[in-house]
Amino acid sequence: MAGQEGSSSSAGLAGRNLEEMLKHLDLQDDELDDVVVGEEEVKKYAADARWLAIGKVNTTRQFSASAMFEKLKSVWRLANVPTYREAGENLFIFQMFCLGDWKKVVHGGPWLFRGMGMLIEDYGGKQEPSSVIFDGLYVWAQIHNIPKLYRKAEAVDQLARRIGRVKETQLSPRLFYEGDYVRVRARIQVNKPLTRVTSLNVTGEGRKFLPVNYEKIPFFCKVCGFMGHNHEECGDGVWEEKNKQWGSWMLATRRESPRWPCGRTRAG
Repeated sequence: MAGQEGSSSSAGLAGRNLEEMLKHLDLQDDELDDVVVGEEEVKKYAADARWLAIGKVNTTRQFSASAMFEKLKSVWRLANVPTYREAGENLFIFQMFCLGDWKKVVHGGPWLFRGMGMLIEDYGGKQEPSSVIFDGLYVWAQIHNIPKLYRKAEAVDQLARRIGRVKETQLSPRLFYEGDYVRVRARIQVNKPLTRVTSLNVTGEGRKFLPVNYEKIPFFCKVCGFMGHNHEECGDGVWEEKNKQWGSWMLATRRESPRWPCGRTRAG
């Protein structure tokens, strides 16, 4: 199961601060015998670490690390086969072997494993893996029904910021999904409920609520709106329908392909 090896390797220092321990230890001569890494070695090792990433699955469930990696490999479809190692409980270091593969893994996605989000961060190889903060992931979200008059870059940018940190905005996307929407790429926080609507308040006209739909997103709780668990795992799992304030209506729906004679789609 994930993290078993990492847990055993770190058990001796679990919950302890090494620097505090060293203040009270009388170190032996062989413990003070440094292994020196020279300047040339540092340059070489830094070059080897150019395309590292670190990740964790946004879940408290147990899972197979090897199954996770095989699934991600099939989804990523990289030019070169990546490698990985476990670095702790639900903590993985990935090694890519070219810039294009690294960009796809770190800046692409969202990557899902069994419906759960894989949180990925750039990694330089020096930082203690357990100190890396995994607070969000990038998703494609849609803001629906913005009136044409206010469908301007500056207004849409402010609406998109209510969803998360904006990376890209498409004011006139190709409509592969149902509805009239703008499309934004935003980093959403995993420690906050998903945004369901954004509010446009025009002076003299009042407030208009604009639905937010997500094109691809890890499963989330219908009661609290957090990703990583469902409503049956939230609290005691027993909820009335009125408590389910989030739901599948937030998921973008693909448009049906137009059909032509003999049952063919346009592409056929």
